[in-house]
Amino acid sequence: MPVNQQDDDYQVDETYQSMNMFKLEQNNTSIIFYVWNTSSGVLQLSPMFEKVFGMNPKSFADFKTCVFEDDTENLERAVSGTTGPDNVTVFMRLKTKNIGYVRFVACFNSVGEDIIAGTLIPSNINHKRQGDVIDILHERRKFALEAAEAGLWDWDATTNDVFYDSKYLAMLGYPSCEFAQEVESWAERVHPEDYDKTVARQYQHIASPEHGDFFTCKYRFRAASGNYLWIRGQGKVLSRDEDGRALRLVGLHVDITEEEEAKAQLEFMANHDVLTGLHNRAYFERLFASNAKELLPAAYIVADADGLKMINDCVNHAAGDLMLQRLAHTLRCSVRSSDMLARIGGDEFAILLPNTEKKNAIKIIEKIAQSLDDNNKAEKSIAVCASLGLACAETEEDLCTLYVRADEAMMEQKKKQRPESFKKITVWIESFTGRSIQNYHDNRTGAATCNKRSNDKPSVDASSTG
Repeated sequence: MPVNQQDDDYQVDETYQSMNMFKLEQNNTSIIFYVWNTSSGVLQLSPMFEKVFGMNPKSFADFKTCVFEDDTENLERAVSGTTGPDNVTVFMRLKTKNIGYVRFVACFNSVGEDIIAGTLIPSNINHKRQGDVIDILHERRKFALEAAEAGLWDWDATTNDVFYDSKYLAMLGYPSCEFAQEVESWAERVHPEDYDKTVARQYQHIASPEHGDFFTCKYRFRAASGNYLWIRGQGKVLSRDEDGRALRLVGLHVDITEEEEAKAQLEFMANHDVLTGLHNRAYFERLFASNAKELLPAAYIVADADGLKMINDCVNHAAGDLMLQRLAHTLRCSVRSSDMLARIGGDEFAILLPNTEKKNAIKIIEKIAQSLDDNNKAEKSIAVCASLGLACAETEEDLCTLYVRADEAMMEQKKKQRPESFKKITVWIESFTGRSIQNYHDNRTGAATCNKRSNDKPSVDASSTG
């Protein structure tokens, strides 16, 4: 509701209005923004207010002392009419630090429970331009408030009372009756692992300006559902006492759970093998290179699946994939949590055993072999055979040849156990397919491949193969 008021009883410096204000407008700084918490009375003004008026009122009551006495009634009427999303405007005069009173257009907008936000615009902007500016700012503010996923908080550090707006509570799923307007409502729900870098850090900003007035943080927060959400927090200390202790802080919280989950998924895919869920070669080699000196004494095991091509040729690739998954599971269950396990090739796996003497590495190899044997004795379980090679390193020089020596040991083992592995896999394939594969030989050895028709390939059901 524009209030048009003419009063010639005050002095306005036309030079100031036409030059300084115009200059501010050109720099896009003539418009002053504010946020007012009507419940607490706390008022926050953009820095331009203090530059123009030489004061920085912290409450609405203090702001009224800057208003020309005859205009206070219009101001109060405009404020009382601000109950919804519609924009309310009023013309009024404010006292500057140098030249008396200057006419401004004040815009008021209710943007949430107990929150009014708006702008102060110099009235020297012509009326058409003035209306355009008000409409544009109103639309921008409305769009930003509707589109933003941020929740607002306003912390009185002298009492530890905190105002949490309705969007903040809705984001976390809490009704206002279950989330008291105090700092502990927030602090007690921060994930224990993130407490120090979040809650303790903000108390440091409160205690002393040496930590700065601006802060950002990323942490997990327990929502009403009991699940933890990822939150990105941003805040600023607005004022401090003479000893440097913060009096008031304000900030925003944004739910970034989807963003963090997508990031975690991408990181997992970049570092893991999709089929087996083990780490991939790139991750394994990077970890090995970055921790080489800390590994000694170390042992290295190469495990290479036997008969993978035979299963692919005589059954199908789904059966081959299942065999690799079962081998990966066996290896994972046989090693220690401190060991590094990865799939480094199509049918090849690597295990790095840090700080491990040879005698202990042999025990792990024996455990793997026993687990594979137990799997192959189980009824309906897919045959899983692997050749294992071991190498050990006592010095950094030994580390350079660790893989080569382990791979050579694995190849020797493969030659020795190929007939036995072939026999076990043959028995399983014939049992599973109901066909004889006596004529099969791996074509890599120069012999014929499995004699079967492509439409004979059955599907492998994991539940039927143990």
